[in-house]
Amino acid sequence: MDVVFIAAQKIDGITGGRKFIEKRGYRFPILFDAERNTTRAFGVYHLVGIDAFRIAYPAAFLIDPSGKILWIAVSRSQTERPNIAEFLGAIDK
Repeated sequence: MDVVFIAAQKIDGITGGRKFIEKRGYRFPILFDAERNTTRAFGVYHLVGIDAFRIAYPAAFLIDPSGKILWIAVSRSQTERPNIAEFLGAIDK
């Protein structure tokens, strides 16, 4: 299984994306969607809200090797996260 993380931000923007990933030493690819093209394509782009401005809703997608989306979880706010137990259950299926 491969894991890829996509962040709807600039790698060297004010949120410090590069420093964040370097500090944690993740062992999977982290892609920065500075223009928000990927987040728009996946339908999780969040233009403006009480807790957001031009970012993505927290989301998780399980995609098979052919590119078919098998499972999706999209949160309603920036403080909510997809349920890990449900995600792992989807992987087991």
